[in-house]
Amino acid sequence: MINRRTALATLSGALAACASVRAAAAANLMPLAVGSSAEDDIGPVLYGIATGAFAKAGLDVQVTLLGSGSAAAAAVAGGSLQIAKSSSLPLVTAHARGVPFTIIAPGTISTTDHPSSVIVVRPDSPLRTPRDFNGKTFGQNSLGDVGALLSRGWLDANGGDSRTLKFLEMPGVAVGAALAEGRIDAATLRNPGLAAVIGAGQGKAFAHPGDALGKRIVISAWFSTLDYVAANRDIVRRFAGVMHDASMYSNANPHEMAKYLAPYFHQDVAILGRTDPALLGATLEAAELQPIVDAAQRYGLIAKAFPAGELLVARAPRRAPVGVAPHRGSMETRRDS
Repeated sequence: MINRRTALATLSGALAACASVRAAAAANLMPLAVGSSAEDDIGPVLYGIATGAFAKAGLDVQVTLLGSGSAAAAAVAGGSLQIAKSSSLPLVTAHARGVPFTIIAPGTISTTDHPSSVIVVRPDSPLRTPRDFNGKTFGQNSLGDVGALLSRGWLDANGGDSRTLKFLEMPGVAVGAALAEGRIDAATLRNPGLAAVIGAGQGKAFAHPGDALGKRIVISAWFSTLDYVAANRDIVRRFAGVMHDASMYSNANPHEMAKYLAPYFHQDVAILGRTDPALLGATLEAAELQPIVDAAQRYGLIAKAFPAGELLVARAPRRAPVGVAPHRGSMETRRDS
């Protein structure tokens, strides 16, 4: 008969062995440093970490919170991050300047049925028509972000004059107070800022600006440098494969993602669940990025438009990495721009 002391010793030894196995497994994972601003299209990464999908793909993904797409670009260019997420506009303007970035996975997609961004105003705002926005001040997370481009395009497409707009740079968490105090007249928001402002009763939805540029457009994307992708194609393929599956899961189970997002945003799950989460892209489509390129030229942000396919990672061999099932489109692009 095994006595209690022997049983405890056996259990302790088993637990120690399990811990050693887990440590050994972690040691065998490939570290991957990624970064993103606090928006709901980071959901697939958080889901991939929490469910162990990245670990099954052999990746130890560590996330750094970033303040903007510009910060993401600097971190990736400097090598402190291998992959990061940015809104699509900074990537377009960087490419036009010859910066060697390439998009490896889509982030948020804005469609007519599922807009990614919302123009919000105060609940008692006197603004009634698009022309009423002429000369008004918009709050914007970053002046180089796609949100400002959407706001300008929306106003011009609806009879207003975007040349009269004023933009005040501020984080999304500051928009509610700025609206209440009258420092801004409107803002173009995504989650979690959108959920916070609407949930607190500090603003109301006025319009969905995405349609002004296209019926289906890429709002954000995950990117790296050409050099990193060329030297680490298998790692990039693994990351893109997990992102594909996680994005498909998010689109099919949108409100389940709040439990992964809320702790990261330091926001209540109930508040975050009051607005629809982002629609996420599963494949890279040049045609969905081209409207951003064309609008960037139209508003003088780049000197000349270019085929959007130039920004997308080159088509990879169709061999799936070990531990990851093959995914149609995981590292594929369509260059039909």
